[in-house]
Amino acid sequence: MAALPYHFEKTFIGSHRFLKWFGTLALGAISVTCCYFWIDRPLAMWFYAYQNHFVTRDDLNLIAGIPDPAALVSLVLFFLFGFSQVDKRAFKHWKRVALASSISILVGEAIKDILKWLFGRPSPYIWAMSNSSAMGSQNYQFHWLHGIEPFNSFPSGHMTAATAAVAILWTQYPQFRPIYAACCLALAAGLVAFNFHFLGDVIAGATLGTLVGLIVSYSLPGRNAAGLDSTNSSEPGPATAWRPHSRRCGVERQ
Repeated sequence: MAALPYHFEKTFIGSHRFLKWFGTLALGAISVTCCYFWIDRPLAMWFYAYQNHFVTRDDLNLIAGIPDPAALVSLVLFFLFGFSQVDKRAFKHWKRVALASSISILVGEAIKDILKWLFGRPSPYIWAMSNSSAMGSQNYQFHWLHGIEPFNSFPSGHMTAATAAVAILWTQYPQFRPIYAACCLALAAGLVAFNFHFLGDVIAGATLGTLVGLIVSYSLPGRNAAGLDSTNSSEPGPATAWRPHSRRCGVERQ
């Protein structure tokens, strides 16, 4: 069995990650652009027309007023497990995953807030109240550098936080991927159906969260094939996630 040189292996893995990251960015950008010009307005107007048959706006405002707990939980986990790492204590697999997920969510939240201020897009509910048809353009355009309420819909913060965590969990616990996908789809459907966000906002949030999660997993020290640090672990994780990708001298070719 022949072995690939170590430098060739590193180049191959790096190129694969580069293409994966920029492929995700390109796909998200294309999808958001298509939604902005052709999908967001008719979809939002349709949901706006039928929304009152199921729930009142006061009920939706009550739901929207609940703070997103993801950032608070991530902050607690970051300090809780981060101090364990500073102390160089034995780190179990699930704690490493929780720490990486919390970092991913916190970074995603920070970038999301900057992008909301930068783009300044109104919510679909604000747009629908200002227009009588799906072709109306009043309060639809971006209000650049003025992203304050109610012009702070892009990208979706809830979708950013969810996918930032899922991007880590996807590789570490692959047996639960159907659950991750179902939860993300349910969240996206709720955000769009209740006119909290345009579909393009949700896709942008999902793209941002995924990109941040990939960067976090690739950037942690001592990373393995999945991206997370596997050193000093007192508890082995899933076999597929924590098995070393290769020997340092090279990769065996089957």
